[in-house]
Amino acid sequence: MTKPHHAAVTWIPTLELILAAGAAGLWYTQGGWVEYAGSFHGALPLLLLVVMWSLRRITTRGRAAVPPPFLGPLVLFLATAATSLWAAYDLQIAGAKAWLLVGALGFYWALAHQPDHTRIVAACALLLMGGAGVAALSTLTSDWSTTSIAGTVIARAAEAAGGLLPAALAAETLNANVAGAIYLLTLPLSVPLIAAARQDGTRWRSLWIGGTCALAAVTLVGLLLTGSRGAYVALVAAGALWGALRLSASAPPDRRRIALAALAGLAIIGVGLALYIVSIASPSPNAESAPSSLRNRLWLWQLGFSLVRDMPFTGIGVGMFEMMLTLYSLLIHVGFVEHAHNLYLDVAIEQGVLGAAALVTMSATALVWGVRALWSRPETARSGEQPMVPNPGHQCMLEAALVSLSTLLVHGLIDDAIYGSRGIVLLLVPFGLLVAVIRGQHTSSAKKAAGRDRPLRHFGVPVLANLALTVFVVGGIVAASGSGGTASASRLRATWHANRGAVEQARAELAEYDQERFSERSIGEVRRQQDLSAALGCYARALSLAPGNRTALLRQGMIALDRFEYDQALEVLQSARDAGHRDRVTRMLYGDALVAVGQVEDAVRVTGGLPFARARMLGQAWERYRSRGDDERAAFAYAAAESLE
Repeated sequence: MTKPHHAAVTWIPTLELILAAGAAGLWYTQGGWVEYAGSFHGALPLLLLVVMWSLRRITTRGRAAVPPPFLGPLVLFLATAATSLWAAYDLQIAGAKAWLLVGALGFYWALAHQPDHTRIVAACALLLMGGAGVAALSTLTSDWSTTSIAGTVIARAAEAAGGLLPAALAAETLNANVAGAIYLLTLPLSVPLIAAARQDGTRWRSLWIGGTCALAAVTLVGLLLTGSRGAYVALVAAGALWGALRLSASAPPDRRRIALAALAGLAIIGVGLALYIVSIASPSPNAESAPSSLRNRLWLWQLGFSLVRDMPFTGIGVGMFEMMLTLYSLLIHVGFVEHAHNLYLDVAIEQGVLGAAALVTMSATALVWGVRALWSRPETARSGEQPMVPNPGHQCMLEAALVSLSTLLVHGLIDDAIYGSRGIVLLLVPFGLLVAVIRGQHTSSAKKAAGRDRPLRHFGVPVLANLALTVFVVGGIVAASGSGGTASASRLRATWHANRGAVEQARAELAEYDQERFSERSIGEVRRQQDLSAALGCYARALSLAPGNRTALLRQGMIALDRFEYDQALEVLQSARDAGHRDRVTRMLYGDALVAVGQVEDAVRVTGGLPFARARMLGQAWERYRSRGDDERAAFAYAAAESLE
């Protein structure tokens, strides 16, 4: 009876992974690829994670594993996601995304506790099968008629096979960028699987190799068919990184600094290439509208960063991006884009600067930890200890985990296909895999050493780096908020009050505003009818501490404009301009105020060259003036729009 019991226990980690995947899958079934609205399971899938955690407690008898060095930033990242729920104006949407993050944590936990190479290989096989399944489904359900392969044999075959799918699956059209990000996470895992198959001496060896190659081929074809340039850049960067890791791992210790410099150079080149791809599609500075397909990421990032400036402490709340950007940065009335196409910026927008700093610190710490584990192999061998990575199969698995994490981070520079969609359930997969590989190869002496330096090196240093980065970024935002002659402490407090005011304003306005029925009740009507005293009180406190605070001045100005208090709006927005603020939102609102008081030429000079400026003037002419019988101001707005043409 002992042997069967022992066999069952050894497979419990795989059962834990299946339970985690089941919970994540249930949470995933809500809404669309990007949207988080609609019916969802709430806390019900959490029961699967409770079972998973209970199994872990039983099999380990309560013994805790040595935590990874990025544990502190990971806890801060999850904590900021939880606290951002306070800032969210719609708890149904925010709660849905928060549960997806819980699913991601469950995935991380299950992967991190795979105890040995065999179980890790099984986990990688499950992940690769999932990626290939997504690739197959995406290929069969995509509309190829609008792509470059329309009418080809591939397109006709995919459409014919897609017609055989059940209706529920056929309706699940996958976003190409999100699908591409999933392929990037799972494709590197095929390499250690093939390496493990080649070492297998059983009769299943050929079938194992063939099956893995087939899954990798399906995933790679799916990636190529996405047309995602960001995914292609990340794939090339991953290949270069893998080559550098393989060369550096075999290099003598005295040459590893050169290898590290080479890796840093590759990272810089990768960032530069990403920025180049973004910049080549930049529109003319006098463009009347946004570039097609939002290829101008820099323009969108500027809009997104204005939300970070408004709410650096709390963030806007997870899942709240679309309407917050629409109403408070773009200044239009209907949704425009679902995320900022940048992983780090999106986290800063939704979870605040502390959350984004936690993600950066967590990622950097994980990469350094993984590279050190890879490079420590020759040194431990010479000292007579068991090496941390004892054979090529383990080394290949560690390299694959590092490359998978790197694809997520590189792709995140120019897109946000994972955090900005339901694919967020896979956000922590590379981190969990990295923990499992390194933990599984530690000797007992290495574990003891890790336990001794845990308080400082495995927790304190990354957290201190996290906090230092947060202070640096928030300090820059506070310094740029205006009122240069005001004490730093006062400006910091003013930024906090303005942050609170922005949260209160969004709660009051977006709880009532429905973009699907904007013609029946505009955002201007909502601002006139809703009680915004809490938000206005916060703005007044912010301005009493720092008279040039950008957020407080702009939010007061937009409320005054929609309440037809034009003289007050001009006074407030003139103060924002006098404080040195020249961003798009300031210029657009100041232009509105100038039009309202008849200063058309000044309004044209201020708003000239801004995307959507003419369209906004035409909209204001009707919605704010003509519909109320204010023909004089409507004429001012039409004249401004004509001059901007």
